[in-house]
Parts: sequence; C-alpha cells; structure tokens
Amino acid sequence: MTEPSVIGRLQTTIDRAVAAEPNVAGVMARVEFPRHELRWNGVSGFDDREGLTPQSADRPLRIASVTKLFVSAAVFRLQEEGRVSLQQTIESLLSNDTLGTLREGGYDPARITVAHLLSHTSGMQDHASSDEYLTAVLAGPQRRWSRSDQIELAMSLGPPLFHPGEEFQYSDTGYVVLGEAIERLKDDRLSAIIRESLGFADLGLTDTYWELEEEEPSKAPNRVRQYIGEIDARGFHASLDLYGGGGLVSTLSDLTIFDRALFSGRLFRHANTLAGALIVPRADRQLDSHIHSYLGMVIPMGRTMGWGHLGFWGCGVAWCPATDLSISVSINQAQTNDEKLLRNLFAKLGDAVLEQSS
Repeated sequence: MTEPSVIGRLQTTIDRAVAAEPNVAGVMARVEFPRHELRWNGVSGFDDREGLTPQSADRPLRIASVTKLFVSAAVFRLQEEGRVSLQQTIESLLSNDTLGTLREGGYDPARITVAHLLSHTSGMQDHASSDEYLTAVLAGPQRRWSRSDQIELAMSLGPPLFHPGEEFQYSDTGYVVLGEAIERLKDDRLSAIIRESLGFADLGLTDTYWELEEEEPSKAPNRVRQYIGEIDARGFHASLDLYGGGGLVSTLSDLTIFDRALFSGRLFRHANTLAGALIVPRADRQLDSHIHSYLGMVIPMGRTMGWGHLGFWGCGVAWCPATDLSISVSINQAQTNDEKLLRNLFAKLGDAVLEQSS
C-alpha cells in the first residue's frame, strides 16, 4: 500500500519546483508505481503566469519531441513488416525534391541510413535548435511552416556536422526527413500511419491526436498553456513542430500508457525487435547525460533509470522496467537552452517514490 508520506513528498517536490523557478507557472505530474499501488496525479501552481487559473490535472498538451517515440516505434513496425531496414539509405526513401535539397546542403543521401536518423548520428544540422528558427517563429507565430521549409533552413545553417555514424548530435530535422520517408513507404499521412500501426484504439489513447491533421477529441479541456519565457505560445501555429520531430497532442496519462507498452515490447510482434531498438549506437556511448537508443532516451529517475523521451515544451515521460516506476511531467515552460530543470524534476520525483521501497 502507498504510504501517505509518499504522496506528501511528491506534492512537496512539485510545489518546490514551482516556487523555485519564476518562469514555471505550474506543474502537472503523474506517477505510477504498481508494486505499491500508487497512481498519483499531482498539480501545483497555475496554468497562466498571471496566476488567474489554477493548474488542473491531465490536461492535453503539445508533447513536442516526445512524438519521436511514436515515430521511431512506427519505423520498427515497418521493419517487422519487411518494408524498411535500419541499414537502408534514405536515397531510396525520399522525394527527388528533398534529395536535391539535401545534396545542395552538402549531404550524401546514399551514406545516411534510417538508423542514423533514428539515433541522431546522421550529422544533420538541426533547424529547431537554431537561433534563426526561434527568431523566425517568434516574429511570425502564425506562419504555416512546411516540411521543406524546415529542411531548407537546416541546410542553410552550414555543411554536415560530421560523417554519418561518427558522432551524436540531436536533430529534429533528421526526424522531419524520417517522417517523409515513412509517408512514402506507406503512401499515407504520418498521422494515420502512426495511429493505425501503433494501435491507438487498442491501447486506449483517447486523448492523443495529431494537430492540424486529426480532430481534437470531443469534450477535451483546453490545452495547457506552454510558454517560451514570458510568451504564451499556446496559439502558435502547430506547423512549427509537426512533421515527425513533433506534432502530437496528448495527456500525461496517455503518455504513461504508451511508454509502458512501447518499452515492454507489447507494440511489436517479435521479442527481438525491442532488443534491437534499445541498442545505443557507439557514437552515443561517450555521452554521460544524454543516452539515446534507436527507440528513445534514458532518463534518470533518482536512483533508477527509465526509458522515454523529453520534449521542448517542458514535458516528458519515462518508465523503468526494473522497478515498474513511471513518471510523466509537464512544466509548461520551453526548455530553450537545456533540460536541466525537467531532468531534475524526474530525479526528485523518482527519489520521493523509491525512498519508501529501499
């Protein structure tokens, strides 16, 4: 049974996070620890920086790069169907227009594989983390970005950072390219492919949908406000993060369901699919704090580690198979420089739970 003191420690943890960070208006958190019958939804602070609307639990939010979990899972389902290989080069998967853009930028699509894109080892520049992109988004928050706009911006940032497979450099652009490849492999929209191939209905992901391409669930509450500093970005056009690097709206409860299903292997037909997906490429093994497999990232959860992903809008999810502990968090503040605040919250929530079982 869950001790009341655990709930108190969890609530204190998120209360302190709000109190210590002026830019964080509010926090939502979900913690599941079945071995102690713990399922907790916690909130602290407000939805808005003015302190007018208290934060409420499990509201929908743009999950940004957490979308990459869904995209990478879809690639491994396509691999199981025999439609794609991780070692297949993107030269055979992309449109002539995109191939031309990449070549003009100094890239050789015949040397970049699906595995390189999945693991952020392609050497591709990242449009999303550039000052040029942030400036353009803030100057025109209602601009409708296309996939080609984002790829072209990445090409304008400079030549490839390194030869494919040599190093690790996180790249949203790589997943934007991957999104096009997936669409061409199945001749359908990325949103439809992911919903069908990953079985949203069977999983019960009733509050997860792809912005602009799918209808918002009926009677869904308003999305959480998500800020860049003091700027409320909730009304920014969804196309700024839509094509595979991001794109999904979800809730913390849906993310918890999905993360557990994904990293337990329940979404795949064969047991060896998950084992292969969790391999950490050699180029990433030198990194202490940002370890990526082909499927997702390792997130410290206090004294344990979980598999999941973090997103630009201050959200994330992780599940530890060894302890069966799940944590999902939203801090409604963009992580424009690093993920330190978000990662610290995962670590502190993990410690707050695991103290009782040590």
